[in-house]
Amino acid sequence: MADVFLSYASGDLALAEAVEGGLAQAGISVWRDKSRLQGGEPYAQIIQAAIDEANCVVALLTATSVQSNWVRTEMEAARSKLLPVLVPPVTLPIDFKALAGHLHQVDLGPWATAGAHDAWEQFIQSTAGFLQRAVKANQVPEPPAHLAHASVAIANSGEVKGVVGIVKGNVTLNFGDEN
Repeated sequence: MADVFLSYASGDLALAEAVEGGLAQAGISVWRDKSRLQGGEPYAQIIQAAIDEANCVVALLTATSVQSNWVRTEMEAARSKLLPVLVPPVTLPIDFKALAGHLHQVDLGPWATAGAHDAWEQFIQSTAGFLQRAVKANQVPEPPAHLAHASVAIANSGEVKGVVGIVKGNVTLNFGDEN
């Protein structure tokens, strides 16, 4: 599973490759179609699975990508894990505003046009923060202290067939004469 699914228009391939390389240098794994799909694969299903498995979907919003039905579809599929990244000059059409207008958008324009380090750092920090929040939201909480050592007997016709022990989130099944 990749940390980030990268959504972009094929006309922005050089930009996507640069972003992918920069994220990889920052230790963030990236799923990008051209680097992951093989000929003859059912790409729509594979892309959906990659979006579902990623913790974050970075959508590179450029003048080219806002005309792409695929980018729009990927953004719709991503909704709760979408990080919109503006690369000016771009004006978001109304359907893209509906998908990304309510979210804080990272502006990579200064980096893309002049190599501004601050814009890139903001993007990396935003992506890393997004990933930290996603991991935290997906963590399984520890059981309450009073249940940390609980045991439950499994009975059949009044006869104990086994004991389930829960110790710090792990489940142990003990069968036999144990009570």
